Amino acid sequence: MKPIQLIFEEKFISKLLLYICGLRWEIMAIFCPNCGMRLEENSNFCGNCGLQITQAIPRKKNMKLVVAGLIIMIIGIVIVVYFAVTIQNSNNNPLSNLGYSNTTYGFGLNPPAGWTTNTSGSSGAIVSFFAPNNIDNINIVPGQLPTGMSLENYIISEINSYDDSFADTLLSNNTRTVNGMNAYEYVFTYTVQDYNIELKMKQVAVEKNSNLIILTYTAIPEDYDIYYDAFESSVNSLRII
Repeated sequence: MKPIQLIFEEKFISKLLLYICGLRWEIMAIFCPNCGMRLEENSNFCGNCGLQITQAIPRKKNMKLVVAGLIIMIIGIVIVVYFAVTIQNSNNNPLSNLGYSNTTYGFGLNPPAGWTTNTSGSSGAIVSFFAPNNIDNINIVPGQLPTGMSLENYIISEINSYDDSFADTLLSNNTRTVNGMNAYEYVFTYTVQDYNIELKMKQVAVEKNSNLIILTYTAIPEDYDIYYDAFESSVNSLRII
């Protein structure tokens, strides 16, 4: 299927050519020497004033139409070039149609609608997206898969390295795929000791060519299911180049 922009460009070019052809006909038309109305090709009488045409009348150029035609052609060329460049840039950057992209780390995704974006780099995250309650959030950090280690073994080793103060309870852990890329997910609870606040978290590590993008969804337990689908939608929109 052709991109919408390309279809629009082809239709525009077709209409522009038709208009230019029609304009050329108007520019090179023959006009009645008596009333100035345009004459039909090879006509013997003026359809407006009835003047009999007894000899060939030279074609008369309408300079206003000539100028208008040139302006329209220039505008048309500018528009065609603009769409051509836009399409080329879109093809060169497959992340351009996503709500958030980071060319430094080569990834992009669609954040949940209505969530705010924070790129301050807090907690080592490249970017964080905050839910409307400004508590539940998704943060994204990059990583590198160690040479010779599978994604599953790497994540399991990371989980096993957590001390008891970090992951209170590991609820689930599974392999999965995200847009054809290897991924590993795990869900756990975590208690912030200083404030005695329990959080429920899901982390999804996605790997492509040994580059990792790790997405973490953090929510208070009663909100976890409310925003879970929004998190999964963002995960499934992830692209890594």
